[in-house]
Amino acid sequence: ESRLVSPGGARVDWLAGVFFSREEIDRREGFAFPTLGGPGPNANSVYNSFQLNEGASWAAFAQATYNVTDRFGVTAGLRYSWDKKDFTSSAAGVSGPGLLVRSFSEISSDESWSNVSGRLAADYRPVEDMLLYASISTGYKAGGFIGSPTTAAAASTPFGEETATNYEL
Repeated sequence: ESRLVSPGGARVDWLAGVFFSREEIDRREGFAFPTLGGPGPNANSVYNSFQLNEGASWAAFAQATYNVTDRFGVTAGLRYSWDKKDFTSSAAGVSGPGLLVRSFSEISSDESWSNVSGRLAADYRPVEDMLLYASISTGYKAGGFIGSPTTAAAASTPFGEETATNYEL
């Protein structure tokens, strides 16, 4: 993350910046369902799940506070976010019947999400040690893929982004 920030104390205080993040997750997970296979040597249903998740996130943001007086200010801000995820997954049954997890060959999928979120706030300092404020802001979290999918269809189907609106007083 890189930011530019105004010196402060002016009629307008501001900041602007960019953000970048890259991740790579290579994961193997094992599952055992001891009572689902019935009696005998294959009593346990055992599965291995393999995932490779590569993601990149970019964002640009800016915020400014207009200091109407030395005690009252109004703030506005925006953030543009873009996220991309590439997902590869497979599952292999080791023993037992495939009751909860189905074996499937390697499947690859990708998806991207973008969002513009913002903030609007007002603050007032009636006395030195007191701050009264009101704020409304929106937020966003990119979607993704299920970490240990139980079927090929679940492995290739992304879940959606999350958004939120926050009110503070």
